[in-house]
Amino acid sequence: MQKLTVRAKRLKFKATRFTIIGNDLYKRTIGGPLLKCLDEERAQYVLREIHEGSCGNHSGKIVGAESNEARIFWHTLVKDATEFARKCESCQKFASLIHTPATPMDPIRIACPFDQWGIDILGPFPPAAAQKKFIVVTLEYFTKWVEAEALAKRTEREMINFIWKNIICRFGIPRILISDNGTQFQGKSITAWCKELKIQQNFTTVGNPQANGQTEVTNRTILQHLKTRIEGAKSSWVDELPGVLWAYRTTPRSATVRLPFD
Repeated sequence: MQKLTVRAKRLKFKATRFTIIGNDLYKRTIGGPLLKCLDEERAQYVLREIHEGSCGNHSGKIVGAESNEARIFWHTLVKDATEFARKCESCQKFASLIHTPATPMDPIRIACPFDQWGIDILGPFPPAAAQKKFIVVTLEYFTKWVEAEALAKRTEREMINFIWKNIICRFGIPRILISDNGTQFQGKSITAWCKELKIQQNFTTVGNPQANGQTEVTNRTILQHLKTRIEGAKSSWVDELPGVLWAYRTTPRSATVRLPFD
């Protein structure tokens, strides 16, 4: 009887963390929103949508954080998400393989949002509509917001147009722009244009492109997500790019523990 009383007290204490609204059970959080409790069938549906749905990004590590953003809960959420990703066929085919241990990185100090951007080019990809075969990617270092666009060419003029349309017209003139030493970033036209707008250009060295490391990491993420989405339809990568960007923007970044979308 004593043991039953102890168990009853524990159960009663745990029950205070939950509440029923209508016919639905919710879990209370400290200073946060109520999380709707899901049964096994609904939980599996949510896992599929977060992992591989229209806005999914085939990630298992951050699905718990995304589920918090979605205000849902079940006890084995993190374990189930990890197992779901482990069994995903696309993840097994295209996930990154880590062959070397991580090395310490020196953080880049950023004064404020939209102050500093990194820019890089991916490709060539299989030619798509309008002969597009490159992706220009730019990452804002403070918020981790990313912009990207598919292009047919990677000339100075294309880079100027991209920076004007996707950075300046949306977020203002950046103070610093980091890129590699490609002619499309170091040519006379773009150099004069940046000088006129008082944009400081910083270039990575030929032997150390990792100096633009945050953008390099973003590029790898975008590439991996594109691969998992376009298997069997290589020329459709342009159509998949907006969905990949949406998934990236609505996924909490490990450095900030926040969504770039915030």
